[in-house]
Amino acid sequence: MNIHIGINSGEVLAGEAELNRLELQIMKVINGEGSVVNLIGEAGIGKSRLCAEVFSESFMDRVTLLEGRVPFHRTYL
Repeated sequence: MNIHIGINSGEVLAGEAELNRLELQIMKVINGEGSVVNLIGEAGIGKSRLCAEVFSESFMDRVTLLEGRVPFHRTYL
């Protein structure tokens, strides 16, 4: 599942809806369904904050979490 996080008028949109979608996927894992979740969004949009909020929940001790990050790099034309 991909969770896209966007910007609307300069506001960070990693909010309640994205949090709920992420928590729903984690509950599916707890109930026996495998899952991979990709958080996708521009730098500074709130992906890390969203993860930190979910990772602090008590139900996270029942799942195995593998976290990866893509290092920032520039492409010059």
